Amino acid sequence: MTDRIAVGRIGKPHGLRGAVTLVPDTDAPDRFRIGAEFLTDAGELLAVDSVSPYRDKGLIVGFSGYGSREDAETLRGRIVTIAQEERRALDEG
Repeated sequence: MTDRIAVGRIGKPHGLRGAVTLVPDTDAPDRFRIGAEFLTDAGELLAVDSVSPYRDKGLIVGFSGYGSREDAETLRGRIVTIAQEERRALDEG
């Protein structure tokens, strides 16, 4: 996955409906918005269904197709990535 950039790490399930905690590893956490798609380090394609802040630790994210706590548990520890082309442009300096 050398052509991919890590932008977050999925933590534990949150609640009973398939949401997970996610710690963003990016200075642009707004990239985690409804409809955004990511690829995990295991090759799973994830589409964001819901997102909300989680204390001061990150986000609570729901992904399409993951509707139960058991489904969400399968994502624990996964690294969420984007293609290098999806990086945002950096300012000079």
